[in-house]
Amino acid sequence: KEIFFDLLQMDRKVLEERVLEFIKRKRLAVISTINQIGTPESAVVAFAETSDLKLIFGTFNTTRKYQNLQNKRTVSFVIGCDEDEKITVQYEGFAREVKNSELEECIRIQLEKNPKSRKYAFEKEQRYFIITPKFIRYSDFSKKPEEIFELNF
Repeated sequence: KEIFFDLLQMDRKVLEERVLEFIKRKRLAVISTINQIGTPESAVVAFAETSDLKLIFGTFNTTRKYQNLQNKRTVSFVIGCDEDEKITVQYEGFAREVKNSELEECIRIQLEKNPKSRKYAFEKEQRYFIITPKFIRYSDFSKKPEEIFELNF
């Protein structure tokens, strides 16, 4: 049996903190983008987060996801898809390529969480994106009953 938390019963800030604390522990996620003919394409990416639940990731400008994001900014992520993990976050949002003054800060945040990404960080083909959330679904299957809530932005 599932429990869907009513946002009226629980402070939204508490729910956002629960999501943030979980994604802070994760380094990898599956991202899905939509190609030019409307077909989804997925890949594993290293990611980082901001305190306001935005996600940051880097990719080369030669990848399918980069090309897809040039045409359609809508993305989805699944975080916590390990078979031993009892918590998952489904995350949908809008991607924006980071440029100019924001770029340095996004690279710093990404490398602080994912130091192994340094080998790619300064390649001329590397690009960074920041994702603004539109929808988040948090599911904790370790609890009985299961705890599930959704956040809309």
